[in-house]
Amino acid sequence: MSAPYPLTLETPRLILHLADPTNEEDCNRIIQIYNDPYASRGGNARVGINTIADVRAKDAAYRPRKELCTKIDCEMDRMYHLAYLKDSNGQQSDLIGFVGMSFRPEVQYPDLGYALLGP
Repeated sequence: MSAPYPLTLETPRLILHLADPTNEEDCNRIIQIYNDPYASRGGNARVGINTIADVRAKDAAYRPRKELCTKIDCEMDRMYHLAYLKDSNGQQSDLIGFVGMSFRPEVQYPDLGYALLGP
């Protein structure tokens, strides 16, 4: 069964791939970004994420949930989009970071966070 939302979003220069918290490769990429000492971060992206279990726990706690989506009908069940550059042929190239939407009961609206790998 396919997801009711796009798993990949593309712009002329970027590919955003909805990360799967059950996929160890996606989790390891998220860990890499969180632990890059040169990464720039915004939003709630400053927490320590060191293991696959940490990634899965954060995703489970803060992913979109229907009871917190009062303004829109949200179907998405994951919080991280891994961001990649496109190469000259338009294909996925270097991982550059992630963006995530965090849904927390104590905050009226979703929190948009990001982390970009350092140079």
